[in-house]
Amino acid sequence: MASRQVQRDDPDERDALVPEQISLTDVVGDVLAAAAPLAAERGVSVEAFAAQGSPDTITADERELRRAIANLVANAI
Repeated sequence: MASRQVQRDDPDERDALVPEQISLTDVVGDVLAAAAPLAAERGVSVEAFAAQGSPDTITADERELRRAIANLVANAI
């Protein structure tokens, strides 16, 4: 899914949330792919499963969502 480019250089905008339509599957998949080498190094695997009927597209700030999921995954590893 194409991501909208957001300028966050302005100090007033740096911490502003930027809600947009994003693919939750893509975000989770990207985070898990990035975490896979660390997981393998520690002898664990990381997987994600979505409940049947879960929406794939959600409205969220992609940067913050990635950060939150990455933190959860890193803590789990």
